[in-house]
Amino acid sequence: MAEPRCGVSDIQEIVDLNYIPWTNENISYAIEKTFSLDMPISEVRQVIRESLDLWSKYIPRNFIEIDNFDAADIKISSQNNFDKNEVANANTKGTLVFDKKLKWKRYKIGETEFPDTLDILAVTVHEIGHILGLKHLSIQETNMKPNFYHFFDLNNVYIQPFIFAADIQSIQSIYGEKKN
Repeated sequence: MAEPRCGVSDIQEIVDLNYIPWTNENISYAIEKTFSLDMPISEVRQVIRESLDLWSKYIPRNFIEIDNFDAADIKISSQNNFDKNEVANANTKGTLVFDKKLKWKRYKIGETEFPDTLDILAVTVHEIGHILGLKHLSIQETNMKPNFYHFFDLNNVYIQPFIFAADIQSIQSIYGEKKN
């Protein structure tokens, strides 16, 4: 399998540095009723929540799941129409789409990587970064690499997912720091 990558273009447009994609403190999200991946929807729901929680630790935004897909700020779905190496795509309008043809897994800490099986948490953390306004970064230690960061150590053992310092700095430059 070729290196899986994000569907967001690496050609970055000039943006207004004062632009904040999400001005509201509470951001709703919903998973499409017809959502379908090669894993239980309960696990998908948990992964999405975990990804949003990782980001919300650092910015003054809360994420609330709702049932009404059409009314949600962030709409999460799955489709079949992806290019060869693209596995997911997202934008600041609140659309997050996964490729339903692929094999996905929520790895557990200490587990070894399965061949041709994507880490749904790593991909979701990355795509949520795009929804929040982050672009691809060309450094190694970032969640926002075009080819996804893998949460596996040198022995190919899954480690606790986290947000890199460069990404924390980038997201806080948009939204400010979370006040505790």
